Amino acid sequence: MPSAGSSKRKAASSKPEPSTTAATKRARKNKAPAEIIVIEDSDEEDDELKILAQIKAQEASENLAKELQEEFAEAGDTPMEDDEALARRLAEEWAKEEDSMARYLAYRFRKEPTLEILMLQHAKERRKSAKFPIPSPTKL
Repeated sequence: MPSAGSSKRKAASSKPEPSTTAATKRARKNKAPAEIIVIEDSDEEDDELKILAQIKAQEASENLAKELQEEFAEAGDTPMEDDEALARRLAEEWAKEEDSMARYLAYRFRKEPTLEILMLQHAKERRKSAKFPIPSPTKL
């Protein structure tokens, strides 16, 4: 039997003492935690805003392209005004503007023609005699 008791002693002696084990566990628990540093990166937020702005700009560009394509498709059905018709139309519009200005000035001054009226009449005569260079629609 003595051999059984000696084996118990050996087993007991191989274990560390309870007070030492508890002390080391407490020491491990009581260690100050490592300082935690939280880095907030505002660049990520800025990057996200830049990406969102780029997406919105891309969407706006795509919408504009769609609108222009639709307008171009619709405009393809109407014939373009040729140079002579455009020159005639512009000459008529300018003549109407000059006439209305001459009437306004005549009404305003009601006396003999003023320098403005004479200049306006002279400009009107020059426009009638001159040919207006109208750019071709393909060069616009």
